[in-house]
Amino acid sequence: MKHKPEISVDELRKLLNADLKSVWQAVTSLPRGIAIVNLQEEFIFVNEHMANVMGYEIEELIGNSIFDFIDTEYTQEIESQTSQRIEGNPSVYELSMTRKNGECRILRVSAAPWRNSEGEITGTVGIVDDITDEKTAKKALEVSQKRYKLLFEGAQEAITIETSDEIIIQANQAACDLFGYSRNELLGMNSRNLVAPEERTHPRHPVYQQKEGFESDVFERTIFTKEGKRIPVEISLGHLHTPEQVLFMSFLRDISERKHHEDVQKQYERELELYTSIMRHDLTSDLQIVLGYVELTLDSLPEEDNISQERLLQSLAIGKQMANLLQTFTPMKDMYDEKICLLLESIAEQSEKANANLKIEVICDEAVRGIKAPSSRLLPVAFVNLFRNAAMHAGETPTVKVHCTKVDKTLQIIVSDDGPGVDPSIRKKLFNKGVSTRGGGLGLYLTKQIIESLNGTIELQKSEGAVFKIILPI
Repeated sequence: MKHKPEISVDELRKLLNADLKSVWQAVTSLPRGIAIVNLQEEFIFVNEHMANVMGYEIEELIGNSIFDFIDTEYTQEIESQTSQRIEGNPSVYELSMTRKNGECRILRVSAAPWRNSEGEITGTVGIVDDITDEKTAKKALEVSQKRYKLLFEGAQEAITIETSDEIIIQANQAACDLFGYSRNELLGMNSRNLVAPEERTHPRHPVYQQKEGFESDVFERTIFTKEGKRIPVEISLGHLHTPEQVLFMSFLRDISERKHHEDVQKQYERELELYTSIMRHDLTSDLQIVLGYVELTLDSLPEEDNISQERLLQSLAIGKQMANLLQTFTPMKDMYDEKICLLLESIAEQSEKANANLKIEVICDEAVRGIKAPSSRLLPVAFVNLFRNAAMHAGETPTVKVHCTKVDKTLQIIVSDDGPGVDPSIRKKLFNKGVSTRGGGLGLYLTKQIIESLNGTIELQKSEGAVFKIILPI
């Protein structure tokens, strides 16, 4: 047997002391606060990290009472903890302290009895961690979660959260009310089983497949409630990214009322189209008869009866203008395909015949002669209204000038007359519905609506007479 070397007690003590010193140096150099206080709560040791936590130099802490640095509300807590230490018990607790710069910090203290070489308890040794940021983040998270829960549960829209397999893992009360299921029944269901049977075979929405460009989307579906009721809904579907997995959040809005209004509107439009068709047919037929009688009367008048002929010709022109207006409501088979200058000249000619003593001069720059008029059956009505307005308000023998030019990618049409201009009392509201010094007041309102429906503008210019500036896109 190999002989073991003998070690004296003094040599063993030196080795242990050296090891303990090495261990102590390693422990106190850890990036955690370490402090020792005596039974009078006075600091007898703090490491550098502890001093940094408290915001003081080590020399400013040694010999001073811990009560000089903690908030007064924790005085009883410290005394209670010291009592446990005297009994030999360790513990973990929290307290707040004020740093030298006045900043309040929250500390977690892991404390144990501190004994002398004879084993007597002479104070407390504590490992101290600054948990202020942790507490702040936790509180912010709790507030955020509480706010989220309030928003989630209090939302009037139905909200569900699903996995990539379309399995519902969260649903708010509005979703339960919409589908007619309890929350426990909804959780774990496949959302595909909640849509109408004929829609369940539709391909998965691209959002579920996480395709680029489909982070979120809005679409319509018909859901199938627990009672078998069909409800049209609008769904806003988007990604809900979490550290563990990608989830999907759906906002569902009941659009039954909107769909009902759309159906009513469609029915109204069908009835209006039918009514317009009947009126157009009947009025056109009656108007042709009237125009026929006027033409027969013209043919039978003596040549010397100039006054009657002039009146009948004016009536005939007005009748033809009405016939053209009725054609506006004829279903358009082909897009409007007339040059803007020819259109203005044609309307001017008709308006001169329909309005006695009205003279209209149309001037088109060479650059616009080949440009087509915007595709609209109502555009002629807008100019008819402007010319009629001049005939009514610009004096006994009004003259209207129409100047059409090309400005960038737009048509600029200036319509001016030599009358007294627009009454100042109605200038600012001239294009409002029902505005007129004589009552009525629909002509210019309709003109503005027609121009704006073509993405154009019309405005009254400052001038002695009435001057309207119209801009139309080419």
